[in-house]
Amino acid sequence: MPGTSIRRREFFRHAAMGTAGLAGVFALHKAPAYAQKRRLSMLSWNHFVPASDEKLAEWGREWGKQNNVEVKIDFIAHRDIYVRLAAEAYSRSGHDIVMMAWNNPQLYAESLIDLDEICEEIGEKGGGWYQIARDVNMVEGRWRAMPWFSITMPQTYREDLFQEVGEGPPDTWQDVLRAGKKLRDKGYLIGIAISQTEDANISWYALLWSYGASTVDADQRVIINSSETRQAIEYVKDLYTATMTSEVLSWDDASNNRAYLSGKYAWVHNAVSIYAILPKQAAHLRPLTNHAHSPAGPAGRHATAIPVNYGIWKFSEHQEVAKEFLKVMSEHERLSFLFELTETYNHPLLKSFETHPYWDKDPKIAALRTYQRDAHMIGWPGPPNRKAELVRVQWVVPNMLAKAVTGTPVDEAIKWAEAEIAKIYGAKS
Repeated sequence: MPGTSIRRREFFRHAAMGTAGLAGVFALHKAPAYAQKRRLSMLSWNHFVPASDEKLAEWGREWGKQNNVEVKIDFIAHRDIYVRLAAEAYSRSGHDIVMMAWNNPQLYAESLIDLDEICEEIGEKGGGWYQIARDVNMVEGRWRAMPWFSITMPQTYREDLFQEVGEGPPDTWQDVLRAGKKLRDKGYLIGIAISQTEDANISWYALLWSYGASTVDADQRVIINSSETRQAIEYVKDLYTATMTSEVLSWDDASNNRAYLSGKYAWVHNAVSIYAILPKQAAHLRPLTNHAHSPAGPAGRHATAIPVNYGIWKFSEHQEVAKEFLKVMSEHERLSFLFELTETYNHPLLKSFETHPYWDKDPKIAALRTYQRDAHMIGWPGPPNRKAELVRVQWVVPNMLAKAVTGTPVDEAIKWAEAEIAKIYGAKS
């Protein structure tokens, strides 16, 4: 179809991968009266802290009422959003504003309008953007989507149980393994998904980097077949055998939340969504829970964050009103409100939030204050481009590890991953 940014073959591939996997307190801006009510449609995923979606919907209703705009926000399962994006881009029809997580703005760049003015203004007011905000949302020097927040992925652990086995806050991957073995003897488990799910990508890319391994180098040469990768996989095999059960091989993105809430798990690698929902779902665990930065490895501390971005389709007939609403969503007081409401789950990619007073209210989340400094996007140290995104959505790294922990020889698992990545990047090395 002329003008579309996603080819027929890529549409079906991307859609198939998606189905297989993933305000009253503010002054509202009044616009001049319009003879005919304007319309605005928006697509977003279901938030893991539901109060965030409730507030966004409320802002949409109230802003729409004040500005004579009929605002409709559709919240869908996060695993379904990739299919919907592919379908809308291919058919050139659908919502005006669409949520694009991860590197999705790179995939759909040609179908998105430029948001340079909006994004530069937000960045200037917010103390500047972290680099990953630019890496994900800028294509050839132009902002194709607006960063709204990012999801950090710290360690969430039972402080009481760690103390019970003589362990302090886990700082390294070896700390996690050592403590996990002791905890397993007492009947408690460690949990990281080794499956086709977002949490698996987030956790295992961070581990690979901390061992000095990566899928590609800065020049996009495939380098997964390395001694560093072998060392990392051997660690994962030990961690799996000594501290986990086979259920992690079929986990989805809510499984580690459910596992921790069950009281059977002492440690998971997960966003602060667990901590945010504990008061309502397992209040007795809240005072026993703490957080630590993503663990360090032999090559240092590295982490992955999930940028949550919003773009406007070129085919939208309501581009100007869509821009207006993006500006409203990104006002500092609104970002700050959601940052606190979600207990930092909605962590804006703006440097000014390092000094937000909320960090001082709860020492159990203070470790995340500078998380974004260590965060990379999938594909690092190469660029977070279309190729990196395709490796992510094809679950190459989690599948490599799943093979290794279930009996495939390590070298064979690595060679399989190398071949899969080379299909996308075009060369082995």
